[in-house]
Amino acid sequence: MMLFKKNIHYTIFMLVWALKAQTRIDYSSNNLTVHPFNIKKIQHPTITVLSLSLGPSHGAVQVYQRILYQELLTRNIRTILLISKDSLFHEELMLRKIPHFTTNFNLIDSEFKPTIIKQIRFLCKAYKPDIIHTHAKIDTNLAVHASRGLPIKKIFTFHQEYPLGYKKLEGVDGFIAVNKDCLEKTKHNCASSGYPLKKTVHLYPLADKEKFLDFKNPPLNRADYFKKQFGLIIPDVPIICMLAQFYPPETQITSLYRKNQELLLKAATKIIHEHHKPVHIIFAGDGPSRPFHEAICKELKLENNVSFLGHCKNNQELLFYSDINILTSIGEAFGVTHLEAGLMKKPSLGATETGAEYTIAHGLTGFLFKNNDVDDLVEKLEMLIDNPGLRASMGDNGYLLATGKNYFDKTNVSFLKQENVQKLIAFYHRVIKSKP
Repeated sequence: MMLFKKNIHYTIFMLVWALKAQTRIDYSSNNLTVHPFNIKKIQHPTITVLSLSLGPSHGAVQVYQRILYQELLTRNIRTILLISKDSLFHEELMLRKIPHFTTNFNLIDSEFKPTIIKQIRFLCKAYKPDIIHTHAKIDTNLAVHASRGLPIKKIFTFHQEYPLGYKKLEGVDGFIAVNKDCLEKTKHNCASSGYPLKKTVHLYPLADKEKFLDFKNPPLNRADYFKKQFGLIIPDVPIICMLAQFYPPETQITSLYRKNQELLLKAATKIIHEHHKPVHIIFAGDGPSRPFHEAICKELKLENNVSFLGHCKNNQELLFYSDINILTSIGEAFGVTHLEAGLMKKPSLGATETGAEYTIAHGLTGFLFKNNDVDDLVEKLEMLIDNPGLRASMGDNGYLLATGKNYFDKTNVSFLKQENVQKLIAFYHRVIKSKP
C-alpha cells in the first residue's frame, strides 16, 4: 500500500514537472540571459511594465529606472527590466541582486536592431505587459516596432530639456517630461503639426535620497580617504567636484545636453594660473571623451590640479569630502546632482537656461552662472573659493531645499519620491484605459 502511494505521488510530481517544462520560456534561443535572483514575487500584479535600457551608459536615467523598479515592487506592480549585457547598469543590478534580462547584442550597431526588436517582442508575448516604459528615443523606436499588433501601451519619459517634434513620438501613447518647459514646447510642436499629444504629464525624476540621508560620517580624514580609495595625494585646498558622464567627442560638440567639462577646465586655468588661487578639481564619471579631456587637461598644464576618478559608486562620499559641487552642462533637464549635493550640505553651481534653475536657489543654495560663459563661472566659483562661511551657509540651505523643509524661491517644486511615484502610477492607469 505504501509503495502504491509513493508511486502515485511520484507520477503526479512527474506530470506537474512535465507541464511546467512545456510552458517554460526558452530565453537562450532568443539570445537573452535571465538573472532571476530570489526577490519578492508578485502573484497578481495590478500592472505589468516592461522597462528598457539598451545603451551602454549609466547615469541619472538608470538610477531613476532602478529606484522606480524598487518603488513599483512595493505597490504590486511588476516590472521586467531588459538591459544591455556588461553595461554599468547591468553591473549595478547584479550587485543589488535585482532581477533583469540582458541582451547580448550591441544597440549601437544597427545590424543588431532587428534582433533586439525580436527579443522585445518575445518578452511581450511571454509576459504580456500592459506598458512598455522607455527613457531614450532609440529604445522608444524599438518598443513601437516590437509591439505592433499587440495590446500594449508605450510610455516615453524624456530626460532632456529640449523639445521634441511629433515624428519622435509616433506610436507613443503617453509622454512624460522631467522638464516642464520641454513638456509645454513639445505639446505646442505636436499640436502645430496636427498631432496633439493626448496623454502627457510633468514629473520630476526620482532621487536616491535614502543613500545620502543615511550616510554616516566616515572615520577617515579627507587626505587619507583620497589616498586610500584612489591613490591620490590632494593638498589642503578647496575641492570642486563634478559628477557627470563623458559623452563621445562628436556628441560633446553637437549635443544640446553635453556636460561641457571643458568649460570647467578653462575656468580652472584662469583661477589657478592667472589668479593664483589653488584648488583641486575631481571628475567622477567615465565615457568615450574622457581621454579627450585628459589631453586638454595636460595641454592646459592642470595635471597636478585635476583628477579623473572614472565611474564612482559612492557619490555621497565624494560630495562629503568636496567643498563645491558643479555641473557645467549647456543643457540639463533637471540636475539631480544639485539635490544630492544639498543632502550632503554642499553648495552647487549650474548654468542658466538649464534644469539647474529648478534645483538651485540662486544666492541661497549656490549660484547660477551664465550658460557657457567662462568668465561668469570663474567669478561665481571664486566667490565660493574665497568664502568658506558662504559655502557652509549655502550648504545648509541646500539641505533644506533637498529635504523639502524650505523651498525658498522654488515653491512649485516637489522632490518628494512618494508623491511622484503616485502620480506616475495614476498616469499608467490613464494611459492603459485610453483608446488606441
